[in-house]
Amino acid sequence: MGTYINGKDLVTKILDGERDFSGITLEQGFNLNDENIFFKLQKYLLQQRLWEEPLIFIGADLQGLQANGLYLPFTQAAYSNFDHAQLNKINLFKANLENANLNNTSLINANLRYAILRSAFLANSKLDQSNFHYSNLIKAKLKNASLNNAFLNESILKFANLQHTNCFFANFKHADLSNANLSFANFQKANFWDAALNETNLEHANFKGSNLQNSRLLNAKLAHAQLNYCNMRNAQFNHSELIDADLSKSKLFNADFRSANLKGATFESSNLIEVNFKNADLSNVNMRMANIRNANFNHACLINAIDFEKSMNIAYADLNQTIVTHQQQQVIKRFLNQKTIFVIKDV
Repeated sequence: MGTYINGKDLVTKILDGERDFSGITLEQGFNLNDENIFFKLQKYLLQQRLWEEPLIFIGADLQGLQANGLYLPFTQAAYSNFDHAQLNKINLFKANLENANLNNTSLINANLRYAILRSAFLANSKLDQSNFHYSNLIKAKLKNASLNNAFLNESILKFANLQHTNCFFANFKHADLSNANLSFANFQKANFWDAALNETNLEHANFKGSNLQNSRLLNAKLAHAQLNYCNMRNAQFNHSELIDADLSKSKLFNADFRSANLKGATFESSNLIEVNFKNADLSNVNMRMANIRNANFNHACLINAIDFEKSMNIAYADLNQTIVTHQQQQVIKRFLNQKTIFVIKDV
């Protein structure tokens, strides 16, 4: 346990020019916002060159601190403890919070641009409307956190845990979420334009109405994911697993599903123009009323595909070497106007 200090004494020391408070234990639940000195401290901090002489709270215990709206950019607080803190609208621009405990904190509308949150603990935290632009969240633990309307564009979330998070309208544009765990998370209406989601766990995640255009999801796990009403133009799903995923009523123009496992997935009423399904497993898939004009099904398995012959523009799809049953062949070839060689595999 570090040196104990009460809140008023801490503020006095800061105003006297002290900067290093590493390892201190602040009185638990200190409410800086209720003190008359808050505005004096805020004015003082705004006048300092904190990028040269930041406040240092490395390894400090600041549990329950209430400091809404405080100006603390460049703060060095690695391994510190902010459990159950109230830090709404706080400015932590370029702060170092690596391995910090921010579980159960409220950081609504906070400025965390360029912040280092590598391996930080943010479980059950309220991060709605906060700005994490360019932040480092590698291996961060965000399970059950709330990130509605948050800005995480161009942030790095490799190996992060976002299980069961709520991220309505969150912005992950250009973000790197490779190898992260996003299972059971809610990303409705979120923006993943040009995001990296390679080898990411997205099982049971809800992306309804989201923008995944140009995103990369190679070797990703998307079993039972909800990807309906999405914009996934030019998205890459090579070698990914999408068993029983719902991709209905989505825009998938020029998407790449080569060698993907799509057993039981539904593409009903989706735009699949020029989609590449080469070598994909489409067993039991539903493509009823999907537009498959110029789609590539070379060597794809369509065994027991539901209503495939009811797809739109089937005559213009490339079905050469597609694996079907004898019965499917007889049905499908009635809709084709060119010679097509199928691979027959009765089951």
